[in-house]
Amino acid sequence: MEQQQREGAAFLEAAATGNVLEARRFLQNSPRLVDFVDRLGWVKRGRTGLLVAVEARHVKMVELLLASGADPHHRSSVDGMHALHVLAEQGQRDFLSADADEVEERKAAGKLLDILLDAGVDPNVPTTSGETVLHLMCLRGNIDGVRELLARRLVADIDARNTHGDTALHYASRKGHQEIVRLLVAHGASPAAESQFGTPGQVASESRQDHITELLRSLSRHHTDGDDDNDDHDLQRLGLWSLPPEVVVHALSFVANARDLCSVSLTCRALAAISRDDGLWKPLGHPSWADHQVAYAPFLSLHSIPDSCMT
Repeated sequence: MEQQQREGAAFLEAAATGNVLEARRFLQNSPRLVDFVDRLGWVKRGRTGLLVAVEARHVKMVELLLASGADPHHRSSVDGMHALHVLAEQGQRDFLSADADEVEERKAAGKLLDILLDAGVDPNVPTTSGETVLHLMCLRGNIDGVRELLARRLVADIDARNTHGDTALHYASRKGHQEIVRLLVAHGASPAAESQFGTPGQVASESRQDHITELLRSLSRHHTDGDDDNDDHDLQRLGLWSLPPEVVVHALSFVANARDLCSVSLTCRALAAISRDDGLWKPLGHPSWADHQVAYAPFLSLHSIPDSCMT
């Protein structure tokens, strides 16, 4: 048993340092090490080599471990984290302020996110404290990750709560991540959601994130349920809120009554689809249209988008 622990600790060390050759040698001699769990705290208690490698952002190591049969769904017995949680809890540097190494780390994080999502790791599984992957990305300001999850439509409940009732919007608001706040609200996150610490706007105020408090106050005016005569609310429910005004006007011009959801459904679905990843309008021909062009081709051929909306 002692020998097995020493061997496992050495394997985890190889995973943590990204020593692919050494890890491959260990796996050839003892394949069972691929899911060896650190129970004594040699490297990271409760974690496997995969989780350790993900934390260190060693892409080649992660690829080796998954190819060798590592369980992508393993959750630490300590905090309930799986590989995506571990990746999400790492911070993100801005490209403009990052040095070369930090830029490479950010690229590696994006690659690892793709690898783990493609391996079927569920971002909606909560940790023992109730945090989803989206919670952790919002906490760390990882807008790239947030965009990817939303673009892939992998967020089951954008208002999922941790054990204190906090949503991802609470996390982003508390930390002052303005672009993430905008993105979450554009995708349906509720500024009115209350946790034991209050609404996102209240936690932003408590954290002295005044710019977030003001932003949420503005966004809330378009999010709060109003009466049936509230045109702004109707447009938001149709998924057109984040699109340029000229696009909305053009879309609604094809129906006699803007409240006729049946008539306008094709319009709103086609237009909203291409802005779902980051809330920004994309011209026809942009890759964002790839999954929708077949379904909406007949509609678009009948109702061409004006040239002013194509740039």
